[in-house]
Amino acid sequence: MSEEAPMRRWVIGGVVVIVAIGALAVLASGMLPGGAGSAASPTPLPPVPASDRVVAEARAIPKARSAVTAAVPGTVSAVEVAEAERVAAGAVLVQLDPTSARAEVAGAQAALDAAKARSTQAAAAVRQAAAEVDRARAVVQSADAVRDQLPSGASSDRTRAANADVSAAQAGFRAAQAAEAGAAAAAKAAQADEARAAAVLDAAKAAEARLAITAPIAGTVAEITVAVGDVVAAGLPLVRIAGDDGWTFETTDLTQDEVVAIDLESPATVTVDGLTGPSIEGRVTRIDAVGEDLQGDVVFTVVVEPTGDVPDGLRWNMVASVEIARAP
Repeated sequence: MSEEAPMRRWVIGGVVVIVAIGALAVLASGMLPGGAGSAASPTPLPPVPASDRVVAEARAIPKARSAVTAAVPGTVSAVEVAEAERVAAGAVLVQLDPTSARAEVAGAQAALDAAKARSTQAAAAVRQAAAEVDRARAVVQSADAVRDQLPSGASSDRTRAANADVSAAQAGFRAAQAAEAGAAAAAKAAQADEARAAAVLDAAKAAEARLAITAPIAGTVAEITVAVGDVVAAGLPLVRIAGDDGWTFETTDLTQDEVVAIDLESPATVTVDGLTGPSIEGRVTRIDAVGEDLQGDVVFTVVVEPTGDVPDGLRWNMVASVEIARAP
């Protein structure tokens, strides 16, 4: 190898080092204060104006709604409606198996029929006993009349016989009265038995009626949670109905810092996710006084009621964005 090659490498390396040192000097002079190349001071950003609206997520909730439950446990024998079907108040939604209940009603009806028959017989006995009392009274009156018509000079035998007839008639009258009282007591007991049997029948019919689960309000069937053959417990929702009285929107994430910035009657604008058309105008109608914990935050439910038209297709629990004007 020639001696010129190491020399060229040394020269080239020296040039590189000199260039690097010069670059560092230039950079340093730009960063030093007062330097010819000093950087200009940053321009301050203008302050961001505070929003005049509070934005929250909400869900569409029917103003009138009902989660229909079974009053007693049972097995579903029929589902009489379908989801999205409109129903009138009192319409049967779900039928629980009425077989046992109908047998109870039939037995109670038979018992009532028998009690009514006994009551009818007892009433007839009272009427018959009353007629016997009337006859016995007439016998007494007749015996009294015979005795009163005896001549003043009648023999003692005739007088004793007349008195005996009167006594016998009076005894018969008292016996008839006692029989009437007994018949009346029996009739009263029969009536009580009839009333108890009627109450048992009413209870059996009411128990059967509870197996037909009906709509408490008019509206649209939003959800059905059971099918034929399901065994249901009392108190669990089987059908949900959205009433015909319109909609509200309930917020789900308003924090305490945000909720204090709004008032009742504050105007609001609602935009429902997935629905086209203009936003829904509304107003605040309720602000809950008690917050609930949500993943470490305390949130308050605020209800917005529409004041404008609500688009078709709105459904229970649809997600919406609500913008509420801040209180002045």
